[in-house]
Amino acid sequence: ARLEDAVVAGGAGGVASTAVCHPLDTVRTRLQTAAYDGARDHGAAPRYRGAIDCVRRTVREEGVRALYRGMAGPLAAQAVYKAVMFGAFSTASASLPPLTPTGIGADSPPLTAVAARAYACGVFAGAINSLVVCPVELVRNRLMVQQHHLQHQHQHQQRRGQDASRAPRHRARVFSGALDCVRQTVRNEPGGPLALWKGLGSTAMRDGPGVGMWFACFEIAKRLLPAALGVEPDSGVNLLLSGGLGGIGFWLVALPFDAIKSNIQTSQTNDVSVLGVARRLGLRRLYTGLGVALVRGVPGAGTVFLVQSRTQRWLAERRAQATRPSR
Repeated sequence: ARLEDAVVAGGAGGVASTAVCHPLDTVRTRLQTAAYDGARDHGAAPRYRGAIDCVRRTVREEGVRALYRGMAGPLAAQAVYKAVMFGAFSTASASLPPLTPTGIGADSPPLTAVAARAYACGVFAGAINSLVVCPVELVRNRLMVQQHHLQHQHQHQQRRGQDASRAPRHRARVFSGALDCVRQTVRNEPGGPLALWKGLGSTAMRDGPGVGMWFACFEIAKRLLPAALGVEPDSGVNLLLSGGLGGIGFWLVALPFDAIKSNIQTSQTNDVSVLGVARRLGLRRLYTGLGVALVRGVPGAGTVFLVQSRTQRWLAERRAQATRPSR
């Protein structure tokens, strides 16, 4: 596939996925940060009892629009960083020697070789993509959880018998929007513009192996499901289901690092670390929001791969028609 086709098609898939799945991202992020606040307060009960309770309370207290808060940045950015991801994957794939069938009578490369190649190229794509994703998700996550941080701060002061009107040492910021969040982050945090890349290490830890599994699981399922389901390899059903299985593979590997990243990026202080957050949360809380992530990951990844594949095929067909000699 041509690099430019992979870039354009990847961007189209990312935009479609974001439009469908952003409310689930909001719920997952709020569950993750609520779990960390509960652990930080020495076992205090978490704010939400689960995903449904999070949706119900968010809508009741802040309105339906709160579920879409912070979407403008990711929606625009998905066109960029899904393009980067698929472009990097295509570049890595093109730099490797082609896979050839092995064994007598074989007409396709071994599945293990296909999966290993997809994983390696996916790790490269995820690592490159983390540079683009990190500042966008920092802004998105802070907009998603700022109301919760304010409520948690007020409750913490009440438990300590403090006057809620007095400014605490680390006061939760209130952002009027994405640009205001960028402005305050650059102005108030160490590093200036580099503060937007807070949590880059945990983002790379998530996206490297996570995206590797995303592509590997997709390629495996794409080759195995047609025989099981009786569908064509390039059918919409096969692409949707294979992409969905890729999404499951991604979140099973990536969710612990995503939880760490969310808490580092939304922390009101700069003294948090990957190991510190991991120790405080523990393994069970590192997988907080897994159900929401999987519910989001299956249709999200399926949408990405379906739209990306269809767009890339359409671009190739248009190019072929343009170069076909006229009669």
